[in-house]
Amino acid sequence: MEGYMFNISESIKENLNQLFLKIHSSPHKKEQFGNFLSQAVQGFGEVSFEVIERLIHIRDSAADGFLIVRNLPTDHEVPLTPYDWNAVTEKSTQISEACLAMFSGILGRAYNYRSEGVDSFFRNIVPIHQKHPKNLNTYFGAYGLGMHTEHAYHPLPPDFVLLYCIRGDPTAVTTVSNLNCALENLSQRTIALLQREDFKFTAPESLFDQIPECERLSPATAILRRINGTFELRLRSFSMIAANQEAQKALLQLNTELDRCAVRISMKSGDLMVINNRKSSHSRTKYDPKFDGKDRWLQQLFVRKEICLDHPAVEDFFF
Repeated sequence: MEGYMFNISESIKENLNQLFLKIHSSPHKKEQFGNFLSQAVQGFGEVSFEVIERLIHIRDSAADGFLIVRNLPTDHEVPLTPYDWNAVTEKSTQISEACLAMFSGILGRAYNYRSEGVDSFFRNIVPIHQKHPKNLNTYFGAYGLGMHTEHAYHPLPPDFVLLYCIRGDPTAVTTVSNLNCALENLSQRTIALLQREDFKFTAPESLFDQIPECERLSPATAILRRINGTFELRLRSFSMIAANQEAQKALLQLNTELDRCAVRISMKSGDLMVINNRKSSHSRTKYDPKFDGKDRWLQQLFVRKEICLDHPAVEDFFF
């Protein structure tokens, strides 16, 4: 895990805490987010050069996939876990949002997806008190997620996914895996099969109420694409349909290699993960929520290097 994980010292943690406490703009109000962001990124004046260098490397490198930062400052009073992915929860401090905004400022432009009913840049990653139709012994947001890239089914998926842990659960293990590592042990034939448009994504079940049935299956697409000489990944291993047995076998082989290369971490309060959504995949083990207000609570922020205003899919962006 060397080179992927950094621990913030107690002195830097306190300096960031004091800086973020001085921010009075709301991170959840669109008209105030720019000011909130400009103040949050000042925190990089406190962060070690090694962390900044690694973040820039993830942004600009064709190979790097993820970064994990531990011991960041945390909110002074954490309210009960909101059992709503899009709820804007008022906290007495906005430390978690400031940590996410600080890291996003170097990577590109933060945004979200209107089609998911959002009214904020931030999304909660929490269990939902509703049984999952295909996993009746688990709940939405708590069932195990196989290897995937975020919003793989969308015309404009995120370039980067940021996750900050407000409240952890030691039984929920997040896995992140670098694509380049997985490709090392795949045959040229398998890589060629993964570049064919022989795969279809199904949209998340959580969006079925908002998507007509005829649009729940994506057009045929490839899992791997060579962009500017390097491979990029779109994957949703738990909800993909392969056109034939050979394509299905290639998908299974890719998943096996991604699992071999995986780094596993049980996120705890103050942990932040930056994932290059084109170069890495991630997953999470199943866990059992108690719905007592103390369940696992992560905040998520999407970032694109650039937002092309001419692309029709930008109409779905909240930014």
